[in-house]
Amino acid sequence: MPKPSGKPLPDVLAEATGEAVDLLGLTFSREDAPEASAGAIELIGCSFDHCHLTDCRFSGTGFQNVVFSHCDLSGCRFFESGMHQVVFRDCRLMGAVLTDCLLRDVSLTDCSGRYLQFSGCTLRQCRFTGGVYTGGALLGVRLQKSVFDGCDLTRCDFRGTNLAGLDLSGCVIEGCTWSPDLLRGLTVSMDQAVELSRLLGLNIVI
Repeated sequence: MPKPSGKPLPDVLAEATGEAVDLLGLTFSREDAPEASAGAIELIGCSFDHCHLTDCRFSGTGFQNVVFSHCDLSGCRFFESGMHQVVFRDCRLMGAVLTDCLLRDVSLTDCSGRYLQFSGCTLRQCRFTGGVYTGGALLGVRLQKSVFDGCDLTRCDFRGTNLAGLDLSGCVIEGCTWSPDLLRGLTVSMDQAVELSRLLGLNIVI
């Protein structure tokens, strides 16, 4: 379904927020909507293709069965928002921040997410496939059956996040910051284990 009355995306979000009306099954293509904002509404079954959404603000916003494809969401802020079955495909998320959000069955594929930050979020059955997230952070995040596969996580900050059950053996993790007491149960490659051992103050003789 196309957007209502051909209105620009910022107006659609502002009107929906002001009237507390959810957005259902809408398609947005090649929209230029920097610094748009939305409040406690639901976006359900919507799709965004090649949209420019930099520095947008979402507070208490719900996203369900939503697809972002080839979108630029750099600098976006998500606060106490929820995402369920959301897809980010080949998107730019540089410097985006998610605070106290719940993500369930969310996938990020081949995204550019340098300095992407999750703070106090819950990631449940989320999947990061490919993509570059250098300098990013997962601070105090609850990871539940989530997967990182083939990601560049160079210099990412994982402090305060329990990594038990996570497999990072297929990712680049050089220069990452960790909470040593929360590394138990993390799966890494042999080369990665040697690097992590230095953090723990171990001397390995081969």
